[in-house]
Amino acid sequence: MWVEMNRRELLQLFGGVAGGLPAVAAILAGLDSNERQRVGEVLIRPERVDDASIAHIEDALNIALKQNDLYGPQAVLPMVTAQQAIARALLAQAPERLKPRLFTVHSQLAQLAGWMHFDLRAFDLANASYEAARESAHEAGNDELVALVLCNLSYLSTWRGSPRTGIDHAVAAQVWARSVDDGLLRSYAEVIAAFAYASSGRANASLAALDAADDALVDGIGTEASVAYFHGPGLSLSFRSDCMYRLGRAADAHQAAVSSLELIGEGYTRNRAMAYVDLAHAHIEGREIDEAAQVIGEAAVLAASCRSDRLSEIIAGARAELTPWADALCVRDLDDLMNDYGLSNSRM
Repeated sequence: MWVEMNRRELLQLFGGVAGGLPAVAAILAGLDSNERQRVGEVLIRPERVDDASIAHIEDALNIALKQNDLYGPQAVLPMVTAQQAIARALLAQAPERLKPRLFTVHSQLAQLAGWMHFDLRAFDLANASYEAARESAHEAGNDELVALVLCNLSYLSTWRGSPRTGIDHAVAAQVWARSVDDGLLRSYAEVIAAFAYASSGRANASLAALDAADDALVDGIGTEASVAYFHGPGLSLSFRSDCMYRLGRAADAHQAAVSSLELIGEGYTRNRAMAYVDLAHAHIEGREIDEAAQVIGEAAVLAASCRSDRLSEIIAGARAELTPWADALCVRDLDDLMNDYGLSNSRM
């Protein structure tokens, strides 16, 4: 009701686009009456922005991060885009003392939006969001966030088939990550570099980066409030498995994939699905078709609850590797399962 009463002013905040109005309602709905009034006044008159109103945007960001891990980008991206628009609008009239904090939250929202666009295979939009995130991180003087965004830019470039550009971004990310006291972030920068090196066939550089990631991870365990909070032994092993597969070392890829699944928490749906695909690649290399079909099916079940076009494509690609055994019962059963969950497979 409040949103409708103040629709004109809110549309000005969002540049005339009504898509942000549900996000405003969602933010206000979680507040008590006093805080709702405070935040409402800030949205109508951005010059009133204060620490408390920025804190509410930060809280909404943290909720979006968790929702994205569980449900995927299609469910969460509109909310994040609206929150990003709010932060950008408030920056125009915020006092100087609050701008570093606002630039930080704007950068965090932009990089999260970039990751979601990446998951939806909207690669140009992902790149644009990451560049906006990098610019805001520099404006905030937030070296940790700069390093994280550069990691994401590297991963995106490598994924798009430009691993040399991915190496450029990864090397920059390593430099920024080494300048801060965050072992998890340093480890993440190293595995991203390893992925880019492996994708360009540079085995020695990739293996060295993976070992450096393990060393940094030891220092990073227990790190509080890391921007790479999602990183850990399980994800690091998943990257190792992927790199080993790309470098033609199937046995090492298999071992790392099995270990990663033991360590990746249930809340990280996509990471677990990716680890299952890593394991499938290793099984296929070893001509273990029943096992490969089973773990691709596990990934498909997870993907159904966390919609991601990129993840669906990865799973479909793993299924495509089973084409020589398309008539096997286990593969036909896998096709039926993927069809039930709305994922593409060879028969579709």
